Amino acid sequence: MESTRDSVVAETDIEENIGQIQSCADAGYDELYLATMGPR
Repeated sequence: MESTRDSVVAETDIEENIGQIQSCADAGYDELYLATMGPR
């Protein structure tokens, strides 16, 4: 569970999510998968 928590971006603040996505792009990732989680 700890490793999943450390590797998943799960924020309600859209700006925080965008920052995390940008960090991945800056690190050289060329693919990113987004998924919704929960009842929404």
